[in-house]
Amino acid sequence: MLDYGESKVKEYSKFFNKIFWLSCVLILFGFLINAEINSATFTGKTYLLVLVELIKSIGIALLVANFFSFIIGTKDFVEFIKNKLQEVVISNDFVKDLDHKGKVKLAKLILGPKTEISKIYNGIEKYFDSYLNDSFKLFTLIFRGKVSINVKAKVGSDNIVFFDEELEYRSFRVDQKMARLRHSFEDNRSKHIKTTITTPDGDTYELADTDEHDDTNSEDASMAVKKIQSIPDEFVKHDYLDIERHFHEFGEDHLGVFSYKATQPSDGLTIRFECYDDLIIKYVNTYGASSNFSIEPNSPINKTEVVITCKKWLSPGFGVMVIVSKKQNQ
Repeated sequence: MLDYGESKVKEYSKFFNKIFWLSCVLILFGFLINAEINSATFTGKTYLLVLVELIKSIGIALLVANFFSFIIGTKDFVEFIKNKLQEVVISNDFVKDLDHKGKVKLAKLILGPKTEISKIYNGIEKYFDSYLNDSFKLFTLIFRGKVSINVKAKVGSDNIVFFDEELEYRSFRVDQKMARLRHSFEDNRSKHIKTTITTPDGDTYELADTDEHDDTNSEDASMAVKKIQSIPDEFVKHDYLDIERHFHEFGEDHLGVFSYKATQPSDGLTIRFECYDDLIIKYVNTYGASSNFSIEPNSPINKTEVVITCKKWLSPGFGVMVIVSKKQNQ
């Protein structure tokens, strides 16, 4: 095996090839003939001088071309160009200037499945494409910060279990838009009490039932009530809004099921759940990565309080379920 010094000598020896020697001969020949012609006098001298200059130019051109060919072919130059290209490709300016298709193509080249895996099963390409497209939707999703829910499980005058729910979170503006407010219930008796919007300046605005409309885009057939409310235009100018919502959600005469499912990416979640009127907790479940959730106390079954916390990002579709029942039905 050649050491570093020997490999360098071998690499530089490529410079002295046939083109190099031919260019040297043409240049030297041109200078010698030019000297002879200048010292002589004969007819057609001017034409011969032009021919000699052409020969010298060809020799110089070959020498320069050989020099650049040698430089371009060296390992050091190739490594230099490679590093510069990498710096350009991974720079923020380069990525920002790409259109959506260009960004998707770049991400696919970087993150795409290995060729050997694609050969084993070509369907992996379609799975990866769908996963990549879903990932790029994150740039348009409006997210929430620090979602906090206080739930009081009670028994009403009609002997029906219901949940008094207070939801608080911060909604951020993305692409000059604020997320519209949605809520849905499985029971027709459940209702939205009020929603309060607070701006960074401390101004507040209250949305009532008259501001909500049927959510015709919802495809959840299990929900009897599906409503949507828009943020007033004068509030969309703010970078974020603090949202406080109040609901009454009804269950059955002997038990109730509280369920929260994230509809937007949320940076953390805390649910404080309390039981009143001889209600106790019978079941607690988190859907999502269980390691992301903390439940206090560890065994809340047959107790009256539980605090469920997720300190990491909560993806849409994940959440919490709590079932309560009356003590006499144990």
